Amino acid sequence: MPSDGRSRGGYSLEVRAPAARRAAWVVVHAAAHPEYAPAWETRAHAMESRGDLVGALRAYDRQIALDPAASERRFNRCNVLARLDALPEAGH
Repeated sequence: MPSDGRSRGGYSLEVRAPAARRAAWVVVHAAAHPEYAPAWETRAHAMESRGDLVGALRAYDRQIALDPAASERRFNRCNVLARLDALPEAGH
């Protein structure tokens, strides 16, 4: 694996990398590939793990817009809404 934390394809995070480095990679990757839905999911997970629930919600919304058939993303979105104490809005 290259020393910059990417796989040969450039899309796998090195699990042992520091959290700040992984988070920065996620932001750069989503910005570089704005139409790549899985990048938005990765970004949402990273934001959620940092406690940025509003950012995670926005990232899930973007991913759902790009890939409406991905029903598990709606589940993840509902979990974020529940953590924001906005569950009545979860059916969006």
